Amino acid sequence: MKSVVHYSIVIAAALLCAISLPVHADAVNSQKLYRGQPSTSFPAGSHACSTCHDFDDGDPITKGANKPSVIDTAINNVGEMKSLYGAGGKNPLSAADEQDLADYLESVVNPGGGTPPTFTASPSSATFASQTVGTQSAPMTFMVLNSGSAGTLSSVSSSDNTEFLIAGGTCIATPATVVQNGSCTVLVTFAPTVAGSRSSTVSILDNGTPNSLVINVAGTGTASSPSGPGTKVTVVEYYDAAFDHYFITPLAGEIALCDAGVSPCGGWVRTGLTFNGYDITNPPASSIGVCRFFNDSFAPKSSHFYALHGLGCEDTIADFPDWQLESSDLFNMYLPDANGNCPSGSVPVYRLYNNGMGGAPNHRFVTSLADRTTMVDKGYVSEGFGPLGVGMCSPN
Repeated sequence: MKSVVHYSIVIAAALLCAISLPVHADAVNSQKLYRGQPSTSFPAGSHACSTCHDFDDGDPITKGANKPSVIDTAINNVGEMKSLYGAGGKNPLSAADEQDLADYLESVVNPGGGTPPTFTASPSSATFASQTVGTQSAPMTFMVLNSGSAGTLSSVSSSDNTEFLIAGGTCIATPATVVQNGSCTVLVTFAPTVAGSRSSTVSILDNGTPNSLVINVAGTGTASSPSGPGTKVTVVEYYDAAFDHYFITPLAGEIALCDAGVSPCGGWVRTGLTFNGYDITNPPASSIGVCRFFNDSFAPKSSHFYALHGLGCEDTIADFPDWQLESSDLFNMYLPDANGNCPSGSVPVYRLYNNGMGGAPNHRFVTSLADRTTMVDKGYVSEGFGPLGVGMCSPN
């Protein structure tokens, strides 16, 4: 929870009132700055004050208590406040700021009567599927719920951040404010460094209490890889700056043309990223072939589309004749489960769609969470299995 001093800073600036109140005058009037800007004084009972304060019934603070919508209306409809703190103002207040104000007013009106933040995790513990040593699982999502008044999470950490890594989520912002009945997420991955049973605790610290919320996580590291035959191939990624498109291929002939910049690969350059697939001549029985299609109807651009058998390949052939089948088995990959978890001995390949930006569809496939985040920030849409959109799984 934020301190009363913090709330007093916010209330001094946002309500812009310098009035003498026996219940909280010192707290309000002791602060003159918010975000580096001086507060402005208005006479008691003025329109600016009375929008959130009620001076008629002897209790000076009633209207905005526990009601962020009232705070928002006041800030964005009173000229004195709107120009500074409303939408488009000099120092606009966020929804979290307005919730802080409402919480502070409630604490003055009803001191000690609020329910403190109460954080719980769902699930409260979890066991990852067995994972080959030296590989990383797809992230598992934990939901952190707050059934009390608004609270702030100050830190999220793992007792073994080498094998159980905090991979993202909305709880990891510093600090992360969670409103009443709100929630945030923590993503955790499992990357065993040795074989055998492994475990860790994920600790989530609330500013308002001395004790952490603890999530127990466990998994087993294995030394074996998926059984069966299979010759691995390297799938190479290229980028065309003019198209702003990505292209992947394991074919030696295409790789040679693209590396040389020879038609039809003119303009395509390596990104430096690769991942493994299986050669189609002798793949493991549990792997699945990847189809590749080509479409030149987006003049002046063209595009390629990749789909696994049973997951878009056959449907594209049947329903979209403008997509020409270039290869029914370009390379083979493993399939993730419904939650985005990959088989032992493989790593997730995240599938991202450009949402038609630039007038032509295009997909990118990456194995790095950082690269995935970069593409999402650019406007790409996550597609695939699980919360992070795993499209397929690459053998180690």
